[in-house]
Amino acid sequence: MRRGQLQHVFAFIMMVLIAGAVLLLGYRFLAVIIPSACQADQLSFINSLRDDLSAYSSYGSVHHTAWSVPCKAAAVCFVDASAYGVPDASGVYPGSNSFHDQNQKIQDEVQNPSTPPANVFLVDPKGVATPLPFFADKVALEKPLQSLCINASGGAFHAELDGGGRTVLIKDAS
Repeated sequence: MRRGQLQHVFAFIMMVLIAGAVLLLGYRFLAVIIPSACQADQLSFINSLRDDLSAYSSYGSVHHTAWSVPCKAAAVCFVDASAYGVPDASGVYPGSNSFHDQNQKIQDEVQNPSTPPANVFLVDPKGVATPLPFFADKVALEKPLQSLCINASGGAFHAELDGGGRTVLIKDAS
């Protein structure tokens, strides 16, 4: 081999090492960013829900809304705030043994509420419900001892919000 040809081999090895380092760092960066994007989607969903519940709680108001689907969820489930009972002086909710739901995770949360409780759940495509860190105290349902699940359609959850003064009756509008 000639001396000029050895320089090409060295340059090729350096290019392979640099490309490998860029791929490795890029993979690590994406592994950190993707879960953060899901958390940002959840926070955006919670903020939209909170804003809509506040804006449309006046008695007699009716509003159709569409919330964007966070984290590839298949459905969002709501539990009537009254299903948790009245909190005691320290703010702990007693839960309700009369609440029955087909999703065991939702039923467990209502019967033995966490502190603070959660009454909004995202359901993944496998049917696993995950509580959101949000208690929507204005949520009312037609059947307060059952959850209301709204399936995603067209990349959004479509709901009808009926203002009742201090509460908002949520109905499936999909």
